[in-house]
Amino acid sequence: MLRPIHVRRRAPSALALAFTFCAMSSPARGDTQLDTITVTATRGDALETVPHQVDVITREDIEASAAQTVGELLSRLPNIHLRSYDGNDRDASIDIRGMGDTAVSNVVVLVDGVRLNEIDMSGPDLTTVPLSQIERIEILRGGGAVRYGDGAVGGVIDIRTRGGRGGAPHGEIVFKKGSDGLGEFQAQAGAGAGPMRIGATYRRFLTDGYRDNGQVDARDYTVDLRASFGALETWVSGASHHDKSGLPGIVSREAFKDGDRGRRSASSPDDFSETDDDRLSAGAAVDFGAGGILEFRVNQRSRRNPYVMGYNPKLSIASQQSEIETDSAGYALFYTLDFDLAGQHHTLRAGHDISDGDYLRAENGRQTVESSKRLEGRVRSRGHYLELKSGLGAGFTLLTGYRKGSFETRERQRAYKNVCDYEYVVVPPGISIPVPINCRDEWQTETLQGGKLVQGGKWNNEAATLGLTWSNPSLTVFASASSHFRNPNIDELMLASGTLRPQRGWTIEHGLRYRPNPKWQVSATVFWMRIEDEIYYGFEPALNNQQVNRNYDDITRRLGGELELRWQAADRVGLRGSFGYVKPSFAASGADIPHVPRRTASAAIDVALPGKLQWTLAGRHVGRRYDGNDLDNTQYPRLSSYTTWDTALHGSFGNMHASLGINNLTNKAYSALGYSGTFYPMPGRTFYASLAMTF
Repeated sequence: MLRPIHVRRRAPSALALAFTFCAMSSPARGDTQLDTITVTATRGDALETVPHQVDVITREDIEASAAQTVGELLSRLPNIHLRSYDGNDRDASIDIRGMGDTAVSNVVVLVDGVRLNEIDMSGPDLTTVPLSQIERIEILRGGGAVRYGDGAVGGVIDIRTRGGRGGAPHGEIVFKKGSDGLGEFQAQAGAGAGPMRIGATYRRFLTDGYRDNGQVDARDYTVDLRASFGALETWVSGASHHDKSGLPGIVSREAFKDGDRGRRSASSPDDFSETDDDRLSAGAAVDFGAGGILEFRVNQRSRRNPYVMGYNPKLSIASQQSEIETDSAGYALFYTLDFDLAGQHHTLRAGHDISDGDYLRAENGRQTVESSKRLEGRVRSRGHYLELKSGLGAGFTLLTGYRKGSFETRERQRAYKNVCDYEYVVVPPGISIPVPINCRDEWQTETLQGGKLVQGGKWNNEAATLGLTWSNPSLTVFASASSHFRNPNIDELMLASGTLRPQRGWTIEHGLRYRPNPKWQVSATVFWMRIEDEIYYGFEPALNNQQVNRNYDDITRRLGGELELRWQAADRVGLRGSFGYVKPSFAASGADIPHVPRRTASAAIDVALPGKLQWTLAGRHVGRRYDGNDLDNTQYPRLSSYTTWDTALHGSFGNMHASLGINNLTNKAYSALGYSGTFYPMPGRTFYASLAMTF
């Protein structure tokens, strides 16, 4: 749903200093070895030839983790900040490398190759992809704009679901209970016969939430059908998500300091949101052998989001309920050719993608005279890219790529008003007065910001990448430079300065991945990002300091790095952790970009206990951030740093798998976000137990 738009601006904890162990690894199971990884986020690249920082989360990692949501799982990685309003993934976003309040538009989230990002500011809804359905997650930092285009600035999160498997009928049932009224039921089933295989899932999720009016009631359904006929593979996948949730709103500084009761309170006890989100995708891939692989993909999405914000008991629900409707479709064609030339191996990739979307936001009811409004928009995106990965010999691989595309959008705003025609009547002593006639209620087009009836624009976009890797069996060293862009979304254009335009920037990074033996793995990266015309919501001097979406006058920069390490300390003990640093600043003033922590860190220990038991203790640290409305870093106190610990015990017994867990073990009081000295508190200590049965 559409959140209210806000203007935005100590030393690391003992956790950050004590641990620099790797981010995501398989749990301790004796002599754990790291197999060669093929990265699907980069469409089939071997990890040792990717000139960017990449993290891979496997199904084993998910099952061993103490995380309960996708957001929690990702937030354990360096320079990734979970931004949550209500303590769950319902309105959460993932910030990679310090994008701040516009992370929803500067980080691309994919599910089975299809964008989860919406065409407005609502961002990708992570609750539509439960952890139980995920087979693998890959996080590509920087360098994704050539393949993924608009918004691949901070990074790309590629989520791959489990899908259908062949063989005899099989399935899994999961039950979960926990604190704050948590209840969850999941069922998965699949089968295969000959070239066909099918999988289906159902999930029901209920919680009262940590805060008053923080309840969520969600249902998810998925179906995946695949067929292979020699060199041809086809698939059709469908997903449907339905939820209803409360919107508890902000908490004042006084209430936040007033203990658990104050943090649980709701400033908007009657606001709510509902979502119906249906996705359908289909595709086919043909392997021509030496002639390459051709893949075609088509997807369609329909989303409905009614909500009430700022509930007024004196008005009917119908007159104050607003609703966002989006309908989008996309088409993509990819071609990959592997070939040998001059004694070296090369890979050529080419792609063409098209997407179209329609947007409607109905405000204050559907037809309430002098109150209802309709904001209507349409976007159209076209792009094509070419990428070449060339072996140079002696362990070197060169990556070059280029994308060119266009983006076009149109918006208008209409209001439901009572309008009349007029005729003039002459009354003594000869005065002509207008008399209304033929009065009716109808939609009238209103002027937008800047005095225009219809607003929009058309821009041509370009992105390029250049990367070099050197690898031997234990070490990969890489360097890359990539350009990227981000177009304004529909919500931003509806309330924009007359000069709002796309942002453009560069990211340069250097790093290494080192595995001297099966027990150790370390990776380290440093990066520098520069963005011109970064889009934000703030005061526009040319419009009497009205708050509108505009471009920063100042260039923005992010300088930082990530360090990840894992160590199999003993046959049954594994250590892992990470440290991330980013300095997000305005070039001229040197002030920090709001809501971006300079330091993030994580640490975990995995212990394999007798009797097929697995114990995990995981902690994460987030440094201080400036208030979302503090662009010059002087107006409000900074949001405090926080360190939280989660623990879980897992056990397998035949075809059953049980888990017991505690999140926020120390009951830390903290907020991920804050505006003008107010907060959105995160949950305190919570407990859960789950039981999974396979058949």
